[in-house]
Amino acid sequence: PAKFFSTGRNPIRQRRGMDFFHNLIDWLGGYPYEYASTREMTVLLGSLGMQPLRAIPAGVPTGCNEYVCTRLKQL
Repeated sequence: PAKFFSTGRNPIRQRRGMDFFHNLIDWLGGYPYEYASTREMTVLLGSLGMQPLRAIPAGVPTGCNEYVCTRLKQL
């Protein structure tokens, strides 16, 4: 319904991307979801040889934080 109102096109008759049924499963099955805190991400990225330079928080509660990183030099 939301796609129809925003685009004026029937989502069942789309030609690209996932079909309507899989989109519906994705939309309904996407909540609740787990997320990682900035601290958890910093630890994970460090273990992968990356150093976070900046964390950009999401502008909305259901958004994704963004991280700007650099690769740590190999010894």
